[in-house]
Amino acid sequence: MKKSILTSIILPRLAFSVLASAITDISGVWACNLRLADGGSIALAYSFKQDGEKLTGTVDSPQGELMIENGRISGDSLSFGLNIQGINFPHTGRVYQDSIALEVMAQGSKLHACLIRKK
Repeated sequence: MKKSILTSIILPRLAFSVLASAITDISGVWACNLRLADGGSIALAYSFKQDGEKLTGTVDSPQGELMIENGRISGDSLSFGLNIQGINFPHTGRVYQDSIALEVMAQGSKLHACLIRKK
């Protein structure tokens, strides 16, 4: 009985936690086209550096290079801000194995992007 509990409950959870930690290492460059509220889009490249739950890096944008501020990653969830000309743009997202679904709050609008890791 004890052996079946171990194999049916504990081992799958352990395997899931190992898999989840492997998925959430997002260090590297990720690219997207951020869809704007007016229907247009902006090409962006996010360069993430992850150290445990701390997330730092930069974003290459039409406004130049922007610093990621207050970045955090926990499990498959991430959050950070970008300061563009004194205005904070909060970012939240979910990490998947080969992409990051990102939401950006921009002056009352919620914008969406799908980041893909650059090779």
